[in-house]
Amino acid sequence: METVEYFKTEIEELRLQMYDAYAEDPTGNRVLTISQKLDKVINKVQKMKVNDKIHFNKKDIYSW
Repeated sequence: METVEYFKTEIEELRLQMYDAYAEDPTGNRVLTISQKLDKVINKVQKMKVNDKIHFNKKDIYSW
């Protein structure tokens, strides 16, 4: 199972790749492609955090 820590590493790698691509050609397709990949990974992490929060709240409700 992929964890938030796994995605943090992936985010950092993509971020660095995007900086390099931007340095080569700020308006190039490579910047856009990497940016889109980065967005997808960030969205996955945010969904994981929301799901964990919802799960946590359910636990609190049922622990009474």
